[in-house]
Amino acid sequence: MAVVVYNPTDEEMTATYIGLTDKILPEQKLKVDDARGRSYLNELGPRGLVQLEFGDEGEGVAKKADAGRRKCYEFRRKQILRYNQTNERQKQNGGAFQEPPDYIRRWSENMGLKLLEPFAFTDDAAVRMADVKQENLAKDRLLAQKDVEMGELKSQMSTMQDQMNQLLAMLKGGQQKESLPTPATEVDLIEVRKRLGYKFMNSTQFEPWVAKNWENIFNQPEEIQKEIKGKYADLYARPFPEHRPDLDSAGA
Repeated sequence: MAVVVYNPTDEEMTATYIGLTDKILPEQKLKVDDARGRSYLNELGPRGLVQLEFGDEGEGVAKKADAGRRKCYEFRRKQILRYNQTNERQKQNGGAFQEPPDYIRRWSENMGLKLLEPFAFTDDAAVRMADVKQENLAKDRLLAQKDVEMGELKSQMSTMQDQMNQLLAMLKGGQQKESLPTPATEVDLIEVRKRLGYKFMNSTQFEPWVAKNWENIFNQPEEIQKEIKGKYADLYARPFPEHRPDLDSAGA
């Protein structure tokens, strides 16, 4: 059985299983076998790697992405605080200051957590400010998603209003039958989507469907083709194939 792991963070992750290494780029979704997926999640879950399950689309993916980013934030914060605490103990015991690695410095700058100079220690106010900054970033992402959804809803309502106006004009004799829109209208596209049934397929279902309906896809309106190709790229993190996928390897 295969699982899909997703890296919602800004960090390139590397994981190894039975001698094989995978790099999981920021915002990449990777389908792997079940044992490898469990190993990767066990190793990289604390750093933000999450598993996408059957039915996870849209808001479901966004919620898991936010959860992964929170884990990544907490992981980095603990690393920074642990590093500062180690140097504090070094100071008390008369030891040498440990120079922070570049990634610790980068994290501290991005998160707004003060990385202290030799033998200084963070204060609670800095930690609270970093927490507020992270919460504000999460709220900004949520508002941006709501704006997109509202824009789509307004567009759909505008289209429905136009169709209603055309129907009323026709019933009143103000518009001839020949003037009604024909191919590629919004009503046609909605019917095509319902007939094909691809809109709510998950990653396990979609690629076998593409392989089975390969010739039929290219007979659909251009907008439908674009949606199918875009959904393929979103689910599998790679471009729509130039040739029919192999049914034996689809979903592997």
